[in-house]
Amino acid sequence: MKYLLMDVGSTNIKWCLCDTETGGLSARKRIAFPQRLPEGGKYIFEVDAEAVWSCTEGILEEATRRCPLEGILLSVQMHGYLLADDRFHFLTPYRSWRDRRALLKAGEESYYERFRREYPRSVPPESGSSCKPNLSVCSLYADSFLHPALAERARHYFTLGSYLIFRMTGHNVTHLTDAAASGFYLAQTGQVNEALAQLPPFRLLQFPAACAGLPLAGFWKGVPVYPAVGDQQVAVLGCRLRPREILLNLGTAAQLCVRSEQFLKGKYESRPYFGGQWLCTFSGLCGGAQIRRLADSTPQDALAARLAANYQEALERLPPGERLVITGGAATHYAALIRKACDLLPLPYLILDGSDTLCGLQTLTEFVQKEEPSHDNGKRWEGPLRPYDQRGTLPPFANHPSQRRL
Repeated sequence: MKYLLMDVGSTNIKWCLCDTETGGLSARKRIAFPQRLPEGGKYIFEVDAEAVWSCTEGILEEATRRCPLEGILLSVQMHGYLLADDRFHFLTPYRSWRDRRALLKAGEESYYERFRREYPRSVPPESGSSCKPNLSVCSLYADSFLHPALAERARHYFTLGSYLIFRMTGHNVTHLTDAAASGFYLAQTGQVNEALAQLPPFRLLQFPAACAGLPLAGFWKGVPVYPAVGDQQVAVLGCRLRPREILLNLGTAAQLCVRSEQFLKGKYESRPYFGGQWLCTFSGLCGGAQIRRLADSTPQDALAARLAANYQEALERLPPGERLVITGGAATHYAALIRKACDLLPLPYLILDGSDTLCGLQTLTEFVQKEEPSHDNGKRWEGPLRPYDQRGTLPPFANHPSQRRL
């Protein structure tokens, strides 16, 4: 029996089969993530949600034709969302983390500026996110003015992860690592931030149940399905980041992060990680998409210096580390450029080869909880999968043998 592991990224959807007895990964494949819809203009970045599901369903069907499955685990790009009405009819396409409709003008100021002025403390550090134009909180605020009729009909909020779980199982549920990226949750408790959720633009919405562990979320054609996890967190897990190492995760966009045993406040986000730990994270850095735009018009030395300056600014805001670890597709594709940039940084560095989100998902297969889900078979999730506790339900990965570097 094998697990299907799937990473739904911004550029590609990668998947493989994991043999839990041998530890081997087989049938590695990737398909392109659906393209951005052409309508909307500069700040709108929407993707046909049905196309995303069609790609996912095709992978599910192919995997089950290959062999019997023991379970399905997936990681997803974070921050994006979809809306549905009270009968779970979807009202919007998938609005990606690249969507910045909050920057559209509302008179002399943008909707983002207006939101910050009207609700200055609505997205606290305890949410695991920071207030920024692409945060779904800000996008929904803007949409309440741009499309008021849609906002009146919307009743259910989905992350991309909870949307895919819903399509598989009928339950709007996801892992806290994915849920917290919306800005609507208190990452230390796993509960929805009611002070934010009851503000006028959001008070009609119901949000996904968020869990800290990996209990059973439901079934797809008889195969157990587990909550979707955040792609950044599972990438960190896959590269076996040690204490005081700083990870530069170079995907379509890039983040720098360092693990912490405690929730910390600083000039960064403290995002929930596994085993009750946290990722002090600086996001929005130059990744593959921006490098691709600049590579043809900028000499390599100049581009390397620009990247180094961007990463150095983030390093200065994070808790100190002893070594930089680099992973992600852009690190492989632009290997020479990334080495030039890292040579300009003050820390020794290591570029990992072959470590990715699928490796992190492979580790998570050891910790899925196989008991029956405690809910009915209807379309509404009536509560959290499991009460959240500060330690979570996974052991601290720092103490697990899989964390030891070969």
